[in-house]
Amino acid sequence: MERFIEVRTPISPTEYTILKHVPRVRKYAELSKATGISISYVSLKLKNLLKHNIRIRACFDLKAMKLSPILILANYTEHIYNPPHGIKIPYILKLVKFYSGKKNKLFIYAVSPKGSEDELVEALNISVDTYHIIDTVYRWKIDTAKLTEYRDNILISNYEKLPQILPEIEPYQPTSTLKRIPDMIDLWLIAELMRDPFVKISTRIKEAGIRQQVASYHLSRHVLKYHLYNIVEFKPQASSKSLLLKIHVRKEENKRFAKALTESPAVQEAYTLATRKDTIYAILTAYPSEEVQLFKKLVELDIIEDFEIVGLILEPPKEYTIPFKNVVGYGNWILDPLYAAIRAINKNLRRVKYSYKVYELS
Repeated sequence: MERFIEVRTPISPTEYTILKHVPRVRKYAELSKATGISISYVSLKLKNLLKHNIRIRACFDLKAMKLSPILILANYTEHIYNPPHGIKIPYILKLVKFYSGKKNKLFIYAVSPKGSEDELVEALNISVDTYHIIDTVYRWKIDTAKLTEYRDNILISNYEKLPQILPEIEPYQPTSTLKRIPDMIDLWLIAELMRDPFVKISTRIKEAGIRQQVASYHLSRHVLKYHLYNIVEFKPQASSKSLLLKIHVRKEENKRFAKALTESPAVQEAYTLATRKDTIYAILTAYPSEEVQLFKKLVELDIIEDFEIVGLILEPPKEYTIPFKNVVGYGNWILDPLYAAIRAINKNLRRVKYSYKVYELS
């Protein structure tokens, strides 16, 4: 393994044991019980990992909240990628700047109120190459990943096993038992957990102006029903590169193969499309040997019709929580905050009171 290339943070055996249990728990006490390690040590280890290019966040069922995940490929637009005055654009969850030849492009993962996808894309006021409604987002799960191996304190991908594990892959994804638009308190709690699933809500209620009893009620009765699992991610190192891949597979095999890709830490997210059952988008952040392994398998596998490198990514993605505060009203999502943000950006407004809030994921 090319250890001189910093792609993934080295982790000790104890840290690996802790991280493998993170997807299934929400409290340090639960993590301590699952690992047999003291609460204080588990907490200390996780906090140290978060300082060294590891991110842990909660994953929620966005469709159950009546949101429609969408994927946008567009020409690079500075006011979207770097909005002035610290403005954060609501409903955008991920921004990726990539290079297609010498052209700067944007990969945008966003959510839209269901049925308002065209309106949201138009409101961004960007030159769009293409956009798609996302069917499923598959993510790398450290606790169950079949193509992930732990060697010499590094998690690596073993794509040599891809043909063997592919028939065993079940593309099923968990879903929420609750199907409704969250209220403002729910959204605040969801945003808090997206940036730190182990946060003590009692430490945040004063800032939010919410009583403990009310927060606890919404957490247990609503928010945790939307919660699917926690994600462990390796944040890209400053010196590493990523590739945006577009893979064409045999029809109706897109979900199986997208899930297979995310069995390795080199592909932490893969997207299948609602309108194109033969297409997958994925971001590959790999050691050179892993790239070679994967590309060889893409060539060899009969399930793959074709693939292409859409672009080269040299900057870490910018990621955000879903918006909260006044983004829902009368039981519906509201796009007015998005229009307000774009208007403020276009007019270069400095002092604006926004009716919404968004956290950037560090």
